[in-house]
Amino acid sequence: MASLLTTAPVSRVYEQILALGQATQANCQAVQAAAANGPVSCNLLMPLVSTAARLVALLASVMSNTALAAALVSYTQMQMANPAFDVAGDVTASLTALQALVAALMAEYPKSADGSLADRIMDNQGNVTVVDAPAQSLPTTLPAIAAWLATQA
Repeated sequence: MASLLTTAPVSRVYEQILALGQATQANCQAVQAAAANGPVSCNLLMPLVSTAARLVALLASVMSNTALAAALVSYTQMQMANPAFDVAGDVTASLTALQALVAALMAEYPKSADGSLADRIMDNQGNVTVVDAPAQSLPTTLPAIAAWLATQA
């Protein structure tokens, strides 16, 4: 069975990358804003983990397909009206920074002693509360967010 990346028009792949990139950027900014004001809710971290990991997978798949990567470069240059724009260089820099961000999130996401996710707690009455991660518990994630956002400028 052919994958979406081998059957979809390059414009659709471009739009998927753009949409996931925008969602990841918004999630990064939400985490940064929360961290600047105190603890970061796992309700903010979870969407960031999700969009960032999906964007890594999509960019890695595109870049591993030589024909698709070349078509995406041409299409992006056409969309930007700049045939000299270094799309491949920008995507590579973004992907590298994004991979570091995902690794930091995976390492620093709240977990129990046995490694299970610990982003919620339940009291004796069955009330579920989302855990907040103190900003200082994200010493690699917050700089990784800033580094990835810098590749988006």
